[in-house]
Parts: sequence; structure tokens; C-alpha cells
Amino acid sequence: MVRNIDQHVGRRIRQARALRGLSMEKLAQALGISYQQLQKYEVGSNRVSCGRLWLIGQTLDLPIGFFFDGLENEGLAAGGDDALVSRRTINAARQLEEIEDPALRDQLVAMIRTCARSGHVVS
Repeated sequence: MVRNIDQHVGRRIRQARALRGLSMEKLAQALGISYQQLQKYEVGSNRVSCGRLWLIGQTLDLPIGFFFDGLENEGLAAGGDDALVSRRTINAARQLEEIEDPALRDQLVAMIRTCARSGHVVS
């Protein structure tokens, strides 16, 4: 179970890094660790210490709770990759954040929410 938590936290680090558009090299450099160490954190083979997780959160401008979000819903026994966010979703979120007009961003989010709830696909 603890290993699954480490893997979940690692996936969340990877998601946050990707959403911020940072390479593993850039984040590792900002944290003062090697690329290999960050890679081990992201796959969950090495446990992230509390202090290091706090520093990662500060570097990515995220609260510590972000790294544990979804943990209770993931099904810790399974520990699968179902919780991974697709690259397409990450890219769409990044592009959405680049839209300077907040009203337009809100309208797009509302449209996406409506489409997702109705099961319709916009073509």
C-alpha cells in the first residue's frame, strides 16, 4: 500500500511538471537533484521526503495537498496507471492557460464541461 502511495505521488509530480511545461532536467536542476533522482521519484521507486515534496510544491507553485489529490479514489490495491492524465489533456490544459482573456477561458471551460456531461463530441 505504501508503495502505491509513492507511485501516486510520483505520478502527480510528473503531471504537475508536464502541466508547467518543465522538462525533467529543468525541474531536477531547480531542486538541486539529478535527473535520475527525479525520475525515480516520478515512477515511485524512491520515496519523496516531506521536505523535498514541500520544495517540489514550492517550485511548481502548488500546495502539498495537490500531490495526494485523488489518492482515496485511485484504488490503492490496484495501483494502475488509470490516474495518469493523457498528454493530450495536459497540452489542452496548458493551451487553455495561455488564453489571456479570463472570460473566454471560462466560456471554453463551461463548453467542455457541458460536452463532457452530455457525452457529445464537438467536431
